[in-house]
Amino acid sequence: MKYLFTTIIIILLPLSVYGVDWTVKYEMIKPNGTWEYVTISIPKVGSLEIPYLAGRWRCSIRRSDYPDGTGKYKFLTSKVFLICSLKEKQNVRISAEAGCDNGYIKDTNENRLQVGLFGTEDGDEVQIITLECKL
Repeated sequence: MKYLFTTIIIILLPLSVYGVDWTVKYEMIKPNGTWEYVTISIPKVGSLEIPYLAGRWRCSIRRSDYPDGTGKYKFLTSKVFLICSLKEKQNVRISAEAGCDNGYIKDTNENRLQVGLFGTEDGDEVQIITLECKL
C-alpha cells in the first residue's frame, strides 16, 4: 500500500503543481522607444492586456482551464483566446484561439500559434505574437 501511494504521488504531483504553462512572445516598446522581443507567462485566471505592445495594435488574452471531472488530472484542457484591435480604429479586429491538453481531445502537450498583425495604412509593418503552451 505504501508503494502504491508513493507511485500515485510521484505521477500526480507534477501535474497538480505545474499544470499548463502558457506564454506569449511579442515586441515590447522599451522606455527609450526601441522595440525588443519579450516572453511573459499568461496568468491562470482572468484576462490580460498585453503590456507595452509595440505598433498599432492593442491585444488582450483570456485563458480558460477546464478540469477533468474524474480528478485524475489537474487540468485536462486549457485554451487561450487572443483578441486584437487597431488602436486608432477599434472596429478593426482579429481573434485567434489555441489549445493544449493531455490527450483527452488531442495529444497537444505542447502547442504553438503565431499571429501576424499587419498595418493597414503604413505599408508592410508586421507584428508577430506567439502563444505557446507546455503541459
